[in-house]
Amino acid sequence: MFFKSMKGLLYPIHDNQIVVTDIFKRVGLKKPAVGKLALEKYYIDDGNTPEDIAKIFYNNVYYHWVILVVNDIVNVYEE
Repeated sequence: MFFKSMKGLLYPIHDNQIVVTDIFKRVGLKKPAVGKLALEKYYIDDGNTPEDIAKIFYNNVYYHWVILVVNDIVNVYEE
């Protein structure tokens, strides 16, 4: 379902072209939208994961992606 909203790319294979999903697309929030959000400061302890923070704020670990998108985090290991 997630990939259905993404545009396809024509990819050459042998003598044909096939349509593939552009997996390099990234979702995010527009800068004006971020300014209007009711954000809360939270200091992360060593070892906390996005899932831990989502559990604290949303009582659901599956909302870890919200934490990542709002904070513009692409690589959880380096940012």
